[in-house]
Amino acid sequence: MAIHPTSIIHESAKVHDSVEIGPFCFIGEDVVIDEGNMLLSHVVIKGPTTIGKNNSFYQFSVIGEGTPDKKYKGEKTTLSIGDNNIFREGVTIHRGTIQDKSTTIIGSNNLLMAYSHVAHDSVLGNNNVFANHAGIAGHVSVGNFVTIGALTTIHQFCKIGDYSFIGMNTSITMDIPAYIKVAADPARVIGLNTVGMSRNNFSDDSITIIKKAYKLIYRKGFKLEDALKKIDRLEKPARPELQAFIDSIKSSERGRLRGVSTKQDIKIGIVIGEHSGDILGSKIIESLKKEFNVSLVGVGGPLTENHGLESIFNFKDLHIMGLIEPILNIRKLLKHRKLIIKTFKKEKIDFFIGVDSPDFNIPIHKACKKEGSIKTIQLVSPSVWGWRQGRLKNIKKYIDLTLCLFRFEHDFYIDQKISSFLLGHPLSEIDIKDNNYVRSKYNLDNNKQYLAILPGSRASEISNMMPTYIAFMEKLYTNKSDFHFLIPAADNLIKEKIESFTKNRDLPITISIGAARDFLSVSKCSIVTSGTATLEAAVLGAPPIICYKTNNFNYFIISRMLKTKLIGLPNLLLSKKIFPELIQSDCTPENIYNSFQSIIYSNKIQDEIVKVKNHLEGKGFDAAAKAIHQTS
Repeated sequence: MAIHPTSIIHESAKVHDSVEIGPFCFIGEDVVIDEGNMLLSHVVIKGPTTIGKNNSFYQFSVIGEGTPDKKYKGEKTTLSIGDNNIFREGVTIHRGTIQDKSTTIIGSNNLLMAYSHVAHDSVLGNNNVFANHAGIAGHVSVGNFVTIGALTTIHQFCKIGDYSFIGMNTSITMDIPAYIKVAADPARVIGLNTVGMSRNNFSDDSITIIKKAYKLIYRKGFKLEDALKKIDRLEKPARPELQAFIDSIKSSERGRLRGVSTKQDIKIGIVIGEHSGDILGSKIIESLKKEFNVSLVGVGGPLTENHGLESIFNFKDLHIMGLIEPILNIRKLLKHRKLIIKTFKKEKIDFFIGVDSPDFNIPIHKACKKEGSIKTIQLVSPSVWGWRQGRLKNIKKYIDLTLCLFRFEHDFYIDQKISSFLLGHPLSEIDIKDNNYVRSKYNLDNNKQYLAILPGSRASEISNMMPTYIAFMEKLYTNKSDFHFLIPAADNLIKEKIESFTKNRDLPITISIGAARDFLSVSKCSIVTSGTATLEAAVLGAPPIICYKTNNFNYFIISRMLKTKLIGLPNLLLSKKIFPELIQSDCTPENIYNSFQSIIYSNKIQDEIVKVKNHLEGKGFDAAAKAIHQTS
C-alpha cells in the first residue's frame, strides 16, 4: 500500500494493500476500501462507507459525509460504492438518513465530473455520466446509462429512467421515463435518446418500437391510460426494452415530465376518403402541429392515423365514386356521415378539415357551421371550375377557407370572391428516383423497357379499367416483347383486385404496393386512369396517356355537366391537350396503343413536363397552417 505520509487513516478503516493514497487525504472511521482504488490528493472519505474495486478519487472530493438535512442527527448511516467509478475534482456524496433507507448507493462504471453532487439516500445505477456541477437532491433514483448535463439539478424523490439524457442547465422536478431526452428550463421532453440506444447496441427493431410507444405517449394527444392501452397492442409479450419504457411510466410517483408548450390546444375533426387525400391530410396535420397542440378525431388513412387519429370507421368505406356507386351505397354513406357529425359535436371540435370528397364533406361543413364556433377548412377544391358550379353557393356559405392545389383553382376562387389559399401541390417537390436503384429494388432486368400502368386506387376503377388495359398490354407485348409492365397498388385489397385480372395471363407484369413513384421513374411513358396520378406521371417524366371509363349512365350525366373539354390535370394546367385523353368509347386497346406509339417517340413532350412542374408551385403546408391559424 502506497500512502503519502501527510495522509491520515483511522485505525478502524480497512484499506486493501493495493490502494494508492496521495498527499493530505483523510480516511475516517468505518471505511472499507477494496483493491485497486486510487486517491490522488486532499480526498476525504468518511464512514460508514464501503468502496468496491478500481475506483479513482480526484483532489478535493468528499465522499461519505453526513447530510446537512435537518432531520439528520449524526446517526451511523451508510454509503455503498461499486467498482470502476471515477470521481473527479470536488465531487461530494452524502450518506443516507434513517428516515429513508439509511444508505446512499453508487453502482459501477459511473463518471462524476468536477463538482457534481449526490445527496443522501439517492441510488445511482451503473454506467452513468454526471457532467460538471450536475447535482441530485435526496432520495433520487438514477437508472443505468443516464447522461446528466452540466449545471443540471434534480429535485428530491425524482426517478430518472435508464438511457435517458438530460441537457445542460436543466431543472428536473418530475420523473423522467426511460430513453427520454430532456432539455431547457423549465424542463421539457424533446425526443428520444436514440443515439444512446444505438451506442449500446439496441436493435433497429427495438428502437423502432420504442419510437412508436414514445409517439403514443408524447406526440399523439392521447390520455395516458389510452396511450398505454395502444402501446400494449404494439406487441405481446413486450420485449424487455419496450417493457422498461412502460414500467418507468407506470411506476412514476411524482408524475412524468411532459413537453412544455405555449401553443394553443385544439381539436381537429378530419375526414379523408382515399389514399391521395391521406397524403395531403397527414402533411397539413404535421404543419398544424407546429402552430397548435393538436388532437384528432374523424376518419383517415394510415398516414393520418400515424399522427394520432383513431378513425371512427375504416376510410375505405368512403372509396366510392361516380354517380351510380354512391346511390347504391347511399344508406351506408348517410349513416357514416351522421356518425361523423354526431362525433364532432360530442367531441366539441375547433376545426373541421374535409380532404377532397366534396360531396360527402360539404354537408359536414354545413353541420359544423351551424354549431357556430367551428372553423371549416376544405383541403382540395371541388372541381367547380369544370362542372356543377351550383356548389359555389354552399362553398361560400359553409367553408371558411379552401386550400387549393393549383393556381388556376385559386384564381377562380378569387374571381368568385371566395376565401382561398394557394397551397400548391406536393408533387412540385418530388424528384425522379434513380433508375438503377429502382431496377435493383424490384429485381428488374436492365435490358427490358418498362411501362407503368396505373388503373386507380379504388376497386370500382380497377373493375372499369383493367379489362381494357389487359387487352392493350397483350397487343403491345405481341408487337414489342421487350416491354415489361409495372402496376402499382394502393394496398393489399387493390393488389388482389388487380391480380384477379392479371392471373393466367402470359404477360410480364410486376405488381407492388405503394410503388407508383418508383414505377413511373423507370417508365418510358404511362397509361393512367384520370386523376391525381396523371399529374404524378407527368412530373416524374413518364408522359401519361389519360384514360377514363365509367358506366354509360354515369357518363351520360357527367358529360352534360362538364364545363371544360379537358379532364386530365396536366392538360388542365397547360390549358391545352398535350397528353392524350381517351374517354369512354374512345378508351379502347387500339386507341391506347396508337397513343402510345405517338407519345413514346415525341421529342417535345419533355418541354411540356417542365411547364407542368412550374404550375404546381404554391405557398406550402407550413404557410397554409399559419393561414388556418389566422382563421381561429
